[in-house]
Amino acid sequence: MKSFSKERLATSAGKNMLRYLERERDLLRLMAGTERGDANVVCRWVIHLVTSGQDATHLHVVMPACLGGELWNVLAEFGAMDESELRFYAACLILALERLHALGVVYRDLKPENVLLRADGWPVLADLGLAGFVLDERPLFSVCGTPEFMAPEVIQNRGYGIAADWWSLGVLLVQCLTLTTPFQDPQQRPQKTFDNILTNKVRSTAQCRALPRLRGASDGRGWPRMAADDLGWPRMASDDCD
Repeated sequence: MKSFSKERLATSAGKNMLRYLERERDLLRLMAGTERGDANVVCRWVIHLVTSGQDATHLHVVMPACLGGELWNVLAEFGAMDESELRFYAACLILALERLHALGVVYRDLKPENVLLRADGWPVLADLGLAGFVLDERPLFSVCGTPEFMAPEVIQNRGYGIAADWWSLGVLLVQCLTLTTPFQDPQQRPQKTFDNILTNKVRSTAQCRALPRLRGASDGRGWPRMAADDLGWPRMASDDCD
């Protein structure tokens, strides 16, 4: 559950936060199917709205509990993934992004901290606060996200769409393989990180070896190893895959 102070939302800075909150609530409703009159179809890969409400001092947004922690915790506790583990998480995130993109939504903040795990271990994409709609194929121009995961076209403010999410997913998968993102400045200076992204300056040889496996596709399913028949895409996408 997310709770927001009405007193804080009433300030000049809080009014901008309120706009983000309203947009996130609307996206959560969309993922729950209620905006489309289809409440029985809930995307299992993306967090959705259970209910929202308020009391005297706060606004509340209630979502399903994901009690398995974050993908970031998995990396911190168990270390780098092997390829079979990576394919599982990648497949789930590809399905999550495909659902968002089919609804005209660009996620814009993909990173391990925003991938929650259900109690049974299945990943769920959470925190839709920075997500935006692509309307009539018009590009987005807001520069937002986490620096080391941002696509070049986002940084350059030249207009972008769903392809920016596939870039971010590639960065996340390299982090799963090597425990570091490929372009982040060691001193965590955002501008230097941006420069590394724009000049394709990768931090380590291990990441250089990982990147070719993730390039060369317009979406996640086209990456090498993700198109293999043994992955079982139809069953992964079905409601009875548990």
